[in-house]
Amino acid sequence: MDEGGGRAGLAAIEDLITSLLNRSSPNATNLPLPILSLVGPHGSDKSHLLRAADRALADKGIPHARLDFEANPDVTPRQVLAYLAFELNRRSRGYGRIVF
Repeated sequence: MDEGGGRAGLAAIEDLITSLLNRSSPNATNLPLPILSLVGPHGSDKSHLLRAADRALADKGIPHARLDFEANPDVTPRQVLAYLAFELNRRSRGYGRIVF
């Protein structure tokens, strides 16, 4: 992806995260949050965008997990679930610990 496209994609992800974190409707906090999954060809800045999302969520103390399947190509479904449960079970500022 060219440098301009990467910045535009990053801005779109940041806008999405900001809009989800700043929901102002009283009932909005009860709405489910999405699972963000980026797919695309090698070199299209998916990992870069997810690292930026990871930082933004961590800065806000939002529980989240990120798994790079390219870096872990042989991971089993059981390992994925264990990893996600472990990551989401971390104590987060303002949220405490998510109980499974």
